[in-house]
Amino acid sequence: RRQATRLGVFLANEWQFGNTGLLVQLGYYVNPNNNPTPFPVYNKLGLRYYLRPIVRSGVQFYGGVYLKSHIITADYISIGIGIRFLQFS
Repeated sequence: RRQATRLGVFLANEWQFGNTGLLVQLGYYVNPNNNPTPFPVYNKLGLRYYLRPIVRSGVQFYGGVYLKSHIITADYISIGIGIRFLQFS
């Protein structure tokens, strides 16, 4: 159970091309002693697809596929869904 949770910090950027977004993330595990991998730095590459925003609510749903790795060794592929809140002016 001790190694079930890892605390980390990360920097990320996303480039959007229409409804598609390309996510790049670089992270560091704050407590490397609790990390079973020998290198505490990881990177994540993701592809997201954004649905149309819900009319006049500022809510937009998206789905994505992500690849997480340590240096050049892939850890896992994940899929996720999310919500983002848009700001209308």
